[in-house]
Amino acid sequence: MAMESATELEDLRRSVTSPGGTTEKALDSFREHELEKLVDKALTAARDRSIEMSTAM
Repeated sequence: MAMESATELEDLRRSVTSPGGTTEKALDSFREHELEKLVDKALTAARDRSIEMSTAM
């Protein structure tokens, strides 16, 4: 839906997130625990290992 919409991602998120609701609380928790940094680290680790594996052959 986000890929096919001309609407900004943040606006789409706002349109489905009720103030004080469950989705808002989950998003707050993700921000508080820095989920974005964790995902970035995981993707970097996977990329780095992929490079190691491809050059070891």
